[in-house]
Amino acid sequence: MHENSTNQWQNDYAHELELAYQARRQGNEGRARVCARRMAGILLTEFFRRKGIELPSMNALGYIRYSVTSPWISEDLRETLRHFTLKVDEKFTLPPHIDLIAEAEWLKTRLLD
Repeated sequence: MHENSTNQWQNDYAHELELAYQARRQGNEGRARVCARRMAGILLTEFFRRKGIELPSMNALGYIRYSVTSPWISEDLRETLRHFTLKVDEKFTLPPHIDLIAEAEWLKTRLLD
């Protein structure tokens, strides 16, 4: 992700969102989950940037794991962020009520809108 532009996170997020939906349309739910995790990482990076908190460079899952323990993140957000760290079952799926793309969109409204 490019740190130079304050709106770059929006472009990066929109790009990952499109890739996530494209993967889902192609039946590649695993790739859609990867994109959704990157979307969450982009949101968290911007959230902490706005708070003036500099984080070490990590991958999206690292930002998610850090955020689950952060005092800056409310419990309802933590619960949703925990979904991004769940392991898939033997059929490579998450529980049916968990849609990481939708949850990333919800996080966007709660963290940055």
